[in-house]
Amino acid sequence: MLEFGLKVNSDKTEALSLGVQDPNNSIVELGISVIEIPIKILGIHWIYNQQERDKLNFYNLLESIKKTVDRHLTIIGKIQILKSFIIPKLTCRASIIHYSKDTLYQCNKILYDFVWNGHDRVKRMAGINEIENDGLKLPHLESIFTTRRISSLK
Repeated sequence: MLEFGLKVNSDKTEALSLGVQDPNNSIVELGISVIEIPIKILGIHWIYNQQERDKLNFYNLLESIKKTVDRHLTIIGKIQILKSFIIPKLTCRASIIHYSKDTLYQCNKILYDFVWNGHDRVKRMAGINEIENDGLKLPHLESIFTTRRISSLK
């Protein structure tokens, strides 16, 4: 291996370890400080704390969307808003970072509250059915996230 005399300036370098290993173990050995605050790369917030990461990436996005979308739409109009604008943003984040079951539950709750202006008026599985089968063709968030992750394995 060739050496060019290059060294990492540990006084100016910070690192964020990604993966399941102990982040502080290998980085501290190199004399590099560990990033403790969240950083944002291409719209995705990265932080070690799972709940904080979910809040920054999913909940804050949904809250900002709730404030900007007009609630005086028909149910079909709201479902179209979900499919066109909200679901792609969530799917992008969910395909890159891991999400917990609680995060999925909270996302579903916020999305269905948006559609129904409060509590659900029909069973969710009935709403997910095709229109020909007396459903509303509501998006099933867990299936969308899982499909996206599986398709990225190709």
